Amino acid sequence: VAGWVAATTTASRALRQPRVVVTRFASMIPEPIHDVPVADDGSFVIERMAADEYELRVGSEDDGIPHFVMPSTRLSVTGDRDDLVLPAPRIGRLSGRIVSHDGRPLSFDPTKIRLAKQMRPGGGVSATIGSGTEVRSDGTFVVDGVTGPTLLSVQGVPAGWLVRAIRMGATDITYDAVDFGNGRDDLEIVLGDRPAPLTGVAGYVPDRRGERVSGSTV
Repeated sequence: VAGWVAATTTASRALRQPRVVVTRFASMIPEPIHDVPVADDGSFVIERMAADEYELRVGSEDDGIPHFVMPSTRLSVTGDRDDLVLPAPRIGRLSGRIVSHDGRPLSFDPTKIRLAKQMRPGGGVSATIGSGTEVRSDGTFVVDGVTGPTLLSVQGVPAGWLVRAIRMGATDITYDAVDFGNGRDDLEIVLGDRPAPLTGVAGYVPDRRGERVSGSTV
């Protein structure tokens, strides 16, 4: 199977060592079964593919860690093909700042904090990419090379502090993998020196008749 990556010049500049990664379609754990380099002209060749349903993604290496990104292309292999065109991923840049939950100046050096990105192509599978981006002394940051659904994690928060929220505009994305597209500049990481007020939920477990069941665990 052969083809080329659309807009590969842009992708090649933004992605380190671009490659095509192949996984089986609808696999619960999308383990790569083929991983081939993309040439400078955007072409690629995948050999010895058994007849099956596959998903192909343009991938890269960041700090020596291979990862693959969205979007994906579904391919049904029944014989040789040389006409595949894979879309190059959008490369985003994220910027924002770290603030305290009550608006007070941070009482520690924010350069000790690093922001890591986890690629979440699907199925809950993730891989932490790179060694993380260092925060500037004024609390601002820039994260480059964001592709596809990505979860941000905050590392190196000093003792006595914790992450209260990660916000994109007015949306809380603390626990969500977000496709940032071509980038965002409105991220805010909110740190607190005490936990947020606790809330609770209550309910019961019913059986098929709607009656409460004892001995269950939530």
